[in-house]
Formats: sequence, C-alpha cells, structure tokens
Amino acid sequence: MKHISLIACFAIFIGVGCKKNKPKTELEKLPPITQTGANTFGCLINGKAWTPKGFQFKPNFFIIVDPTFQNGNFDLRVYQYSNQKFERINIFSNDIRSIGNYSITPNGFVFVDFRNDFSSCNYLHSIENFSFGYLKITKYDLQNGIVSGEFDCTMYDSAINCDTIKITNGRFDYKL
Repeated sequence: MKHISLIACFAIFIGVGCKKNKPKTELEKLPPITQTGANTFGCLINGKAWTPKGFQFKPNFFIIVDPTFQNGNFDLRVYQYSNQKFERINIFSNDIRSIGNYSITPNGFVFVDFRNDFSSCNYLHSIENFSFGYLKITKYDLQNGIVSGEFDCTMYDSAINCDTIKITNGRFDYKL
C-alpha cells in the first residue's frame, strides 16, 4: 500500500512538472487595470491586443488634462509606430473634470479617432464616421497627477468603406 501511495505521488509530481506554459490570451497581453500612475495603456482592437510602441524619441502615450480650459479638456493620444507609419488612438473631450461615466456618441462631448497609416482606414471624428461606447474615468487626481480609466467603443466609417472597428477592454493609467 505504501508503494502505491508513493507511485501515485510521484506520478502527480511528474504530471505537474511537465505542464507546458499556455500561451497568453489576447486579454492577458494587456497591462493590468491600475490607478497608480503606472503610465500604461492597452486595449483589444477587433480582438487583438494593442499597446503603445515604436517611437524612440517622443512618447508613445500621453494625456493632457486642463480642468480650466473649455469646461475640462481631456486629450489622450497613443501610438504604434513602425517603418515611418503609425496607428493612433485619440480620445478627447472638452467636458471632463472628474471621475464618472461618459458616453461616446456622434453628438456627444467625448470623441474617439483611430488613424491607421498601414491600411489607410482613418476613423476621424466627422459626419461620415460614427463612434459609440463609453469612457469611464476611474481616477482623476490632479493633486497627485494621476488620471486612470477604462473605455470601449465601436467605430464606423461610411465614406471609405472600411471595416467596423471594435475597441474593447480599454484601460489607461497615466502620471501627469
């Protein structure tokens, strides 16, 4: 009986030790959701992980906040840069001065642009482009210089006949 227990334990030990590392899911490739000023950004674009990268001499991600300009200016810009071309996400508003949920709509106060030099599909705020979703500011601490949040949106471009873009699981945490 003692041998059977020893063999069973050995088999379990070998089985646990031989497990291969599972590849990360696209969601696991994103930075964690934080509110510490970690200077992180990530989202899924049509299910694929998207994080800033590429520029060496200027920031790949920044946020400008001015609560005194136009009832609360908020401007988030993030880039992926490669071979003299880039993709850019820009979330901006003139009406954010605190934590809260803000709607992204064609006629709202929060706008999203997505520029893609690789495919020439640009979803810039205009009559032909429509964005729907939300921006959730989870930390707006100007005294400590931290702005954090989450967002999702769907973008359409009826003028260029490009595919719909779904941006999901968006998160950012920035030290001003």
